[in-house]
Amino acid sequence: MRRVTPKLAALAVAALFAPVAVASPAHAKPTPDPLTALRKQLTAGGGVTYTSRTTLRNKRIATTTGAFRFGRSGLAASRLSTGLRVELPSLRENPLLEALPEETVKIGRTAYLRNVELVLRHRERRPWAQVKDGPATGLYGVLGQLVNPTEPATLKTLLAQSRSKRPGGVVGGTRTTLYQGKVTIGRLYRVSPWLRDALLTKPTPRLAKTTVDWKLYVGADGLPRRVVSSWSPAALGVTKGRFTADSTFTRWGRKISIKPPADHEVIQIPKSEIKPPLPVK
Repeated sequence: MRRVTPKLAALAVAALFAPVAVASPAHAKPTPDPLTALRKQLTAGGGVTYTSRTTLRNKRIATTTGAFRFGRSGLAASRLSTGLRVELPSLRENPLLEALPEETVKIGRTAYLRNVELVLRHRERRPWAQVKDGPATGLYGVLGQLVNPTEPATLKTLLAQSRSKRPGGVVGGTRTTLYQGKVTIGRLYRVSPWLRDALLTKPTPRLAKTTVDWKLYVGADGLPRRVVSSWSPAALGVTKGRFTADSTFTRWGRKISIKPPADHEVIQIPKSEIKPPLPVK
């Protein structure tokens, strides 16, 4: 029988308690840096589909669907369709809120708005209004999502002000990381073309100080999957309740085709005629 020496015994004990390499599940891998992941999408020139719903006092008031196409510097083109479910007493008496669903196409710096009230103002039968430097969000943008994490500067601002980071559950079939924080409308206005389009005007000091509470869900690939924002529209004359917009981003990398309406369907109007549905106080 082979004699067990103290040295052999020590080696056996060490082997018994040595750490065993175990393959980590896919969701345990560290999430790529969101800014890096987003910039790769911009470089590739792909796109993403978009859906958003806004509620006020637990009632849905706006729904938007559409798609974004990216270029190296950011949003190159977008297509949105926005429908309203608004009871006039809940907001303000404004003819715009009685209009049919609005469609908006923006390519480069040119926006095309299919807004019934806007076209009827010119007594035209052509359904689309072409506006140089017009809003990608359409006239109803302020009733929708103010926080657009597909903009690198906006995403960078959110991440810099994030107060917490934790698992966010599954969104769109992928595990997510949840970032959460607050940002003022004034700060977003400085970095976000999307927010500037939504407001349609420079915010007053009161509106600029308004705080937006936000939650950002980032997928395992580092890309935004969902953003939820909530804020008080008191500076817009809506003194009860909060606007809460819940938006999702799906099919990242999809090739998006966005074309302008036919020339014979378009009238041209100046940007000065574009007015917000809820005047900023």
